[in-house]
Amino acid sequence: MNTMSILAGNLLKAREQRGLTLTGLAERCGIAKSTLSTLESGEGNPTVETLWAIANALDVPFGLLVSGADVGENSLAAELAGEGSIVRLIERSDGEPEIEVYSVELKAGYRQESAPHPAGVCERVTVLSGAMLVGDPERPKLVRAGESCAFAADVPHVYGATDRGTKALVFIEYPPRGTTGGRSVIHLDWPSTANGWDGVRSALDRLLIEVSNGVDARLVRFRGCKLAAKAARNELRKQLFDGGSRPFSWPLLSLVDADRQGAYLAVLPLRFAAAFSHPASSALSAASPELSAARALARLAESPFLPLSDGEMGQAKRAVISSSWTLSALASEVLIQRGLLALPRSLRGRSQASVR
Repeated sequence: MNTMSILAGNLLKAREQRGLTLTGLAERCGIAKSTLSTLESGEGNPTVETLWAIANALDVPFGLLVSGADVGENSLAAELAGEGSIVRLIERSDGEPEIEVYSVELKAGYRQESAPHPAGVCERVTVLSGAMLVGDPERPKLVRAGESCAFAADVPHVYGATDRGTKALVFIEYPPRGTTGGRSVIHLDWPSTANGWDGVRSALDRLLIEVSNGVDARLVRFRGCKLAAKAARNELRKQLFDGGSRPFSWPLLSLVDADRQGAYLAVLPLRFAAAFSHPASSALSAASPELSAARALARLAESPFLPLSDGEMGQAKRAVISSSWTLSALASEVLIQRGLLALPRSLRGRSQASVR
């Protein structure tokens, strides 16, 4: 059997054993359903990163996907060749702890970033020839031929060749079964095709459902984005939110922004959402200008990361000096969320103190 036929059979078996549909697996790993379907049919040319994302989503060892037809045997798998790397599974133990051994070759100057593996996974890299940068992407360790380096692999990590090609053995140790858990930070490849964006949308749909049902906040970071931070942030907003809001948006805040690590997507729970949103409040606010203003300010306070329009900013600044405790307190909260220190009118005199 060729590599893709072996992979197709292993992938289908692992997915069905976990009771997942193609849609469910797409939501877990951020890979488009059509791409997964292509792989299960024995076609396509997946990268090592794609296969790791699938293995992590299925909570199975990487070697289970690429090993021989009988995944219970220690068998050689055909090599997986990428743009600048060649990976071959050498051996996979099935005891406790479960250990996999790989041969990895990197071309000169090639750098491969790896997403976090499930919690508790550790790696040891032994360089056979050349030199390899491994470990923390920000501060990788240079390992020369004959040397080894061990590190936790349940965080982002990197393998990189210097100005010469390099070859190494990589030992991956998995924790006892049943000890892995969810992660608050998820790493996906930056999409380069429409199909890739479909995979990110699938992952977002799942995150919205999970967070709305009580799971803590989730942060999605992207690997391999070549856009500047601002351009990447704008592209994320365009691809994920333009043209209509996502489903299951309450009680959630979906935030797209960028920092020194690049653009990211955050899904946050809103513990106290939809104030003054009951239908009966509409009739009341029509008869009470103060209630109408309070309702508008409460809505702004429920979206603390969204910028205010000029009209909304003016409304908040006028309300914060209102004689109404309700309006003044709500306006103060809205302005403080946007970085403007503005105490309610009734507290301003009490906040002053003389300095002797």
